[in-house]
Amino acid sequence: MNEEELRSLVLGHLDRPTDSTAWSCRSGTVLYSDISTIKKAHFYVMGMNPGGDANEPRSIKSNLCAPKGKNSYADECWACSDGGYECSHCENGRLNPEKRDIIQKRVCDLFAALGSQPKDIISTNFIFARSTEFSKVAEKAEWIRRCWNVHKELLSIVRPSWVITLGFGEVFSALGRTDKAVELSEHKQNSVESGNGRYGWHRRLKFRLANGELHEAGVLGIPHPGHRGFNRAGLNGAKQYPDALKDFIARRLL
Repeated sequence: MNEEELRSLVLGHLDRPTDSTAWSCRSGTVLYSDISTIKKAHFYVMGMNPGGDANEPRSIKSNLCAPKGKNSYADECWACSDGGYECSHCENGRLNPEKRDIIQKRVCDLFAALGSQPKDIISTNFIFARSTEFSKVAEKAEWIRRCWNVHKELLSIVRPSWVITLGFGEVFSALGRTDKAVELSEHKQNSVESGNGRYGWHRRLKFRLANGELHEAGVLGIPHPGHRGFNRAGLNGAKQYPDALKDFIARRLL
């Protein structure tokens, strides 16, 4: 898939003739990774929604994905006003890792646990609209409906063995209810925990793809990398995901 094909797919599912303003013109993005990550892969990483000011001018249709060879979690500066992928914190075209936001550092730690480089792993969000908090997205149910049609197309290509949700609350739970995704009765929700806490949930689902076919995959929900998500999991100011979760990934996902 090239960028024009992705744009056509996104506009086709997000926009309706009856909309007063095209939804693809609203602030947000589809992929935090580049277009080349839309291919057969072992993992499909899904956050909640792009963070930041909903009035930020970059629209979904003009901001579909990261530049070639880059991933927003590793390479986009979230720390300064000049921001983007080329700023005062960039060296030789790459963001200085020490200047990454704490969320970026935690997700890059996850990518390392998955045995992947950031540029090689497809990274997206459950819905594409930007907001400071997932709970503040207006018309959330409609965003989910429209964005999930895009995910069905992407999942049809990627066909992941595991979908990893950044957050084991609303998004992890919603996947089992979205568009008749079918939970397998023999694999109920199971926790990932150690003596110090609970660090995730996992189960298996059959996802209904764009062509109607069912694709079975594991789903692992982990603490959201933001402060609130880590605090709720008892991780407080930790800069990385816990060893217990990484051990589970090494044993079950790799």
